[in-house]
Amino acid sequence: AIVAQAIRTVTARRLLLLPTGSLSRPPHAMAHDVAAPTELASAEAAAAAGAPETVRVSAATAARIAARELSQAQAVADSVAVELPTHVVGSRCEVAPGGRRGTVRFVGHPGGVPRPLVGVELDEPLGPDVQRGGHWLDGVDYFQPSNPDSAVVWKAPYDVVCGDFPELDPFAGSGDSDD
Repeated sequence: AIVAQAIRTVTARRLLLLPTGSLSRPPHAMAHDVAAPTELASAEAAAAAGAPETVRVSAATAARIAARELSQAQAVADSVAVELPTHVVGSRCEVAPGGRRGTVRFVGHPGGVPRPLVGVELDEPLGPDVQRGGHWLDGVDYFQPSNPDSAVVWKAPYDVVCGDFPELDPFAGSGDSDD
């Protein structure tokens, strides 16, 4: 009977959005604790918080959720990016296999992988391991490529050689046809 009463009380608090600590007071004493109509849960606040349509969220809770998500995103970005002196973000590189050229856009541990990976934006979409965008398998964007349709590969540092690798000119050596 005590467990059933506790379940009913917890359910009632969730439905009415009563403040915590109100379990010890009788229901008629808790009536004035219910939030004002502007603070009641709404579908709009739930949508803003990214909750399903069937869940109601107050504006204050939506704000807390947004702040938590921002904090977690910043913590993820800070914990996954690393610096390798041989692979500086923004440097030109050549990627194995095939001598593909591109620009280093990210160095770190995407998705929590134990060893660092290098995210390279390729000049040309060559190879079976090419994907679009700066996200890893977990769907998190770790960098923004220069173009949303840019070809990107994620490689171990030993597969990426940084140095003086200018973009390849497909017409180099073809001669001048304007003569």
